[in-house]
Amino acid sequence: PLGKALLKARRGLVVGRRKPELALDGTGGTYFLAGLDGVYAGCFKPSDEETFCENNPRLFAGDSSALRRGVRPGEAHAREVAAYLLDARSGSLAGVPATTLATSSHKNYAYADRRVVEKIGSFQVYVPHDGVAEDFAPSTFDVARLQAIAALDVRCLNSDRNAANLLVPSNKKKDIRLVPIDHGFCLPEVLSIEWFDWCWIDWPALSAPVCEPLKAQIAQLDADDDEAVARREPLDGGGQRGQCSRIVLAH
Repeated sequence: PLGKALLKARRGLVVGRRKPELALDGTGGTYFLAGLDGVYAGCFKPSDEETFCENNPRLFAGDSSALRRGVRPGEAHAREVAAYLLDARSGSLAGVPATTLATSSHKNYAYADRRVVEKIGSFQVYVPHDGVAEDFAPSTFDVARLQAIAALDVRCLNSDRNAANLLVPSNKKKDIRLVPIDHGFCLPEVLSIEWFDWCWIDWPALSAPVCEPLKAQIAQLDADDDEAVARREPLDGGGQRGQCSRIVLAH
């Protein structure tokens, strides 16, 4: 799916009629990329358009060395990839859409100096959806999927799990298998998680017995393997600072 989505988006950028569309929500640059058929193929998040970066399209430019939720500006895109890799290495129980690093250029992206150049960022396969978790009752969510999402959030110390970044796939009314997105604030340099950072903390599914497949997955987790992912991805200046990987091992 990831390879096909990348190809569709690439063709759409070159000859498609639908230009990259900036998402209405969020504080950084997130662009929906469509294929030749006009259907969204994926989402691209340029690193230089993240909050406090120079090309932020919402005028949230500022101190590029500042920490926001333990993440430095311009490094959130790599965490999107890392969250997907952690989930994929454990059977994709949480259902994070396929994500990779990618480069792209287009005049519709934000360029403070108006020079159109290639940007590096994260590319994630687009998931058609009817809404987000905050639009539905928690009792309608699939227990196994929600527990797996919660486990992933704890595993990668996600400090931004709100109900708006849990998608409800199209045509689902009950036993909804939520799709988690927006993992730019996981694997932080400093450990600072509040109870309100995890929207699922008081949902019924988290009071139910832990599902057996998730139990087995948790039993097989290896902190050293997770730490290797944190080191391999450019989470903290290409691994030069090392705080992210140390936090993974410590918690």
